[in-house]
Amino acid sequence: MMLELALPQMLVEIGQTALNLFLEMWYWLIIGIVISSAARLFVPQKMMSQLFEQRGLIAVLGATLIGVLAPFCSCTVIPLLVTMSVAGVPIAPLISFIVTSPMIHPGSFVVTAGILGWNLALARLITAFAIGFGTGLLALYLGQNGFFHNQVRNNSKPDTSEDSESRDCGCRKDEEPDTDNDSQSRGCTCGKKDEGKLREFVREMWSQTKFIGKFFVFAIISGSVIRVIIPGDWVMMTLGGQQLLSVPLAAAAGVPIYTCSVGAVPLVQVLMSMGMSPGAALAFLITGSATSIPAIATVVSLYKRRVVLVYVAAIFTGAVLSGFIYNFLI
Repeated sequence: MMLELALPQMLVEIGQTALNLFLEMWYWLIIGIVISSAARLFVPQKMMSQLFEQRGLIAVLGATLIGVLAPFCSCTVIPLLVTMSVAGVPIAPLISFIVTSPMIHPGSFVVTAGILGWNLALARLITAFAIGFGTGLLALYLGQNGFFHNQVRNNSKPDTSEDSESRDCGCRKDEEPDTDNDSQSRGCTCGKKDEGKLREFVREMWSQTKFIGKFFVFAIISGSVIRVIIPGDWVMMTLGGQQLLSVPLAAAAGVPIYTCSVGAVPLVQVLMSMGMSPGAALAFLITGSATSIPAIATVVSLYKRRVVLVYVAAIFTGAVLSGFIYNFLI
């Protein structure tokens, strides 16, 4: 499309495109951050732990619902899941939550609806729930048949003594976390029980903004580069609705990309404007967030190879099937 442009002109075009994309989308990002922050504060972790301690189908269903509704940060989730895993909570509900949580939450649902449309947002929500619940049921079946025998890592319980520090947050039990600590950028809210709810909410919004914002800006810049440099015909030929391999290619492209459930939306918007099919867009959104580095690291920190392979295979397969179904239905 713009390969013949001189470099200075190309950079100007990229900058203008990025600015236009930001002006089109920024308010949806703010709305999503507000909703995510509220959900993050008002979903009690004690209730979450109690629900995970149930057995069978109820635990898998409850864990999937929590994964959809609660945008927990990695510095909160990993120690909590390690504790529950060591305490004997089965693999099935934990894997359901780990699968579902990165894919969607209230904030990313609103951002998707505002930028990509309600149909794709609902498809993303339904797909996230279906893959999370289905993976949990598969894990339940495999666990009952011995496939996951000796697959839980021998993690020790987190030290809760006064001198101990969280590996992720750097927060001690008796003090508030340092606001300059990098963990704050991931939304850590440890040790804030004594703060007023309004102040805690504002701090959570700032943490969410720093964490989500960097992915959002990166996606806008990446999308602008793609729109200026990559020919639209190439996108149509590889990721368009008439191409049989468009959905698997989009799902595969999402696997190595380090993004979050909100940050991928601007990039997908650009690709769809250039001819990417809705089903391919859905597949990319699913794998792009669920197979990110933090998500994979969470699984690896808890479980051994068989569980990790089931996790990745279930997400990729679910994303591809959902993409094909969505292309067929619309």
